[in-house]
Amino acid sequence: MNCSQYRILVVCVILVALCGMPVIGQEDEAPAGSSYMVGYDPSHSGVSPAPVELPLALTWRHSPEVTSTVKIVGSPVVGSENVYFPVHNTMYAVDRRTGEERWKLSVGSPVYCTPLLHKGVLYFGADNKQLYAVDAESGDRLWQFPTGGAVRCSPLYVAGVLYFGSDDGHVYAMEAESLRLLWRFQTRDKVLASPCYHRDAIYAASADGYLYAISVREGKMIWRAPLGSDYAFVPPVIERNKVVVAAGKKLMAFDTRRAVRRWTFTSGGLITGAPATYGRRVYVGSNDGVVYCLDSNNGRIVWRFPIEGVRKGVSGPLSIAGDVVYARFGKTNLAALSVTNGSLLWEYRLPTPQVQEPEARTSRGGERDPGAGGQPAQFGQEVGEFTGGGVEEPGGRGRRGSQGRTQAAITVKFEDVVTPGLSLSENSGYIVAADGVLYGFETVAADNVKPQITAALLDVPGRGNIQVGYPLVLDQADTFTGRYADLAEVPGSPPLAVSVEIMDSGTGLDPKGLTMEMDGTLLETTYDSQRGLLWYIYAPRGAAGALGNGIRNIVISARDWAGNEAKAQMSFTVDNSLEPPGPTEPEAGQPGGPGAGGMPGGPPGAEGMPGPPGAMPPGHPPMP
Repeated sequence: MNCSQYRILVVCVILVALCGMPVIGQEDEAPAGSSYMVGYDPSHSGVSPAPVELPLALTWRHSPEVTSTVKIVGSPVVGSENVYFPVHNTMYAVDRRTGEERWKLSVGSPVYCTPLLHKGVLYFGADNKQLYAVDAESGDRLWQFPTGGAVRCSPLYVAGVLYFGSDDGHVYAMEAESLRLLWRFQTRDKVLASPCYHRDAIYAASADGYLYAISVREGKMIWRAPLGSDYAFVPPVIERNKVVVAAGKKLMAFDTRRAVRRWTFTSGGLITGAPATYGRRVYVGSNDGVVYCLDSNNGRIVWRFPIEGVRKGVSGPLSIAGDVVYARFGKTNLAALSVTNGSLLWEYRLPTPQVQEPEARTSRGGERDPGAGGQPAQFGQEVGEFTGGGVEEPGGRGRRGSQGRTQAAITVKFEDVVTPGLSLSENSGYIVAADGVLYGFETVAADNVKPQITAALLDVPGRGNIQVGYPLVLDQADTFTGRYADLAEVPGSPPLAVSVEIMDSGTGLDPKGLTMEMDGTLLETTYDSQRGLLWYIYAPRGAAGALGNGIRNIVISARDWAGNEAKAQMSFTVDNSLEPPGPTEPEAGQPGGPGAGGMPGGPPGAEGMPGPPGAMPPGHPPMP
């Protein structure tokens, strides 16, 4: 073979190799803002390709008409002009700059999946067993494709093909243009989570307790691996040559080529939000109230947030932009953390949703709705744990009691435990609250509004170990010391607790800018970011020492992430000759009355607050 023939042979080999490669890069190229899917890319990395600078500021909110029983699951998707989000049985499109409604489409059945936007078409499934395609500009229905079960799985688009799962236990592959069904792969239970793509294979988790690797060409199984739990609510994620998937409390990494588990990480609660991968690390949130950063090579913890204790559960997907990971804690708190060390870079507290939460209930078959309180189970408790004794039947379907009879296991519904995450686009973010309100944030938005300091409360020990709350009057910080002090006259016996509610509607509160001073001395305080409460507790160590007689003047300072500052003061009088107040003196709801109406929940020991009467809130530093 001469040199010319060799060159021709090499060129032919290269061309053949290129023809055999996936065409996702060619087929999927689209103008910026015209394509948006779960996890931002076919591997579900969770990394936004667009930059986002902090702090983000709230610019608008859109409030659709919803009922109190609506459950919000799907996250928004962002186009170049509009934001799309599902609430109950309706898909909404609003202007991404103003929040003005563009169109809405009701399909007559709940929509629980995050939509897929690609080249002007919006794809989503519904509980009426249909996959829909809608014109993203007009909201006109283009077509719908029937399946044998509810479609709660967000569609995946790769090289002109839509991949999605159904409650009928199948994974479907369909050409997006011709609607030709290429293949249908059967599992043994529901497919709730969006599959991910890697090198001519898609990876799908099923409620039958298995992760499947499926060939995109023939729709045949390459391998399957047991997950150890049928709570497979989370889309798998590709991290180099590993597929990372959550089931129950566990996050597992499998080799993409064969069913070999590389590592397993076990959290303290159910994992229902998609993890994100970045820089050879895996980031995941859990209903135990922690965001974890894991080494992608071995699954070991690199850092966690918070460093100590827990917050409300993280039940939605994580997102990454630049060197920042974004998470939602509970129903109200958005947090931006450094991917390097987990330090808090920004936090925003949404208003408390104005809807009545469905009560926990037990239905036929032992099924329980865990929506009440925002947590599917106690932290650290395996979801599905049966407290009446016995052992769990195979597959988690029931437990055999001490008398030999089978007892129904408590199960968790997908729509009760999965929540939307913060969807990122260029210098903007969007999230749907528990009441269906869509909030729009932007980096460039002006924030000239100071924080609001409200609802001050003094809590003192009363007779019979009853905590008694005194509403305090908040005044301008520069008014004379001791103003209104005579409205609250109390003995100084510890523990005494002072709290205020602080809210910022622009960029959110910077925890480092929240302080209290009493008579010119800086106090050690605790900030409860989940409820927006700043606390000080007077509880000296050793022998109980009463707070000295006289007027006590407290100044509160608050600063938001944009640097706006606000100050307020409040005063009360300490008189140690007074008897401890009684539970009915004065009248409840009045100054000195227990459980004063309109107060922010009462100090530690009151209902909804951590600890017994007089205890410190979580993370409170030791008092001197």
